[in-house]
Amino acid sequence: MKHFVILFFFILIGCNNSDKLAFENISLKKENDSLKEILKTKFIFDDVKIRIIPSENNTNRIGSEYVGEYVLAAYNKLDIVEFTTELNPNGAFVNPKRLTRKFGGYLFETKLSKKQNYLHCKIKTNSKIGLNYVLNSGVFSDLKKAN
Repeated sequence: MKHFVILFFFILIGCNNSDKLAFENISLKKENDSLKEILKTKFIFDDVKIRIIPSENNTNRIGSEYVGEYVLAAYNKLDIVEFTTELNPNGAFVNPKRLTRKFGGYLFETKLSKKQNYLHCKIKTNSKIGLNYVLNSGVFSDLKKAN
């Protein structure tokens, strides 16, 4: 009988702890689910770089004005950036080049072969837990004839 009372006492303690753990588990699951919903509405990046782009008009002389631009480059390791100078009539990229990242920026090179040139860029973010987006950007260049 003595052993039965001790065993019953341990069972009661064990049940009380498992109820408490189950309640904590439910609370943590609800908190985790709500955080996941919040993260779906936020941009989350793996890394951020700051670049300083000086004006080409700077003389770098004592007493002169110095003009530049700070650019905040936030990105994910899995982001994809494509570049092209031609679009199909439906807006699809023709022969896009996938660009590689260097210090938060994506360098590109192209020959400006006409008087009017378009430079198109598509950026696809690939955040595993945050908000994703696709940005299409186009820049127009109107050149003067070479002498």
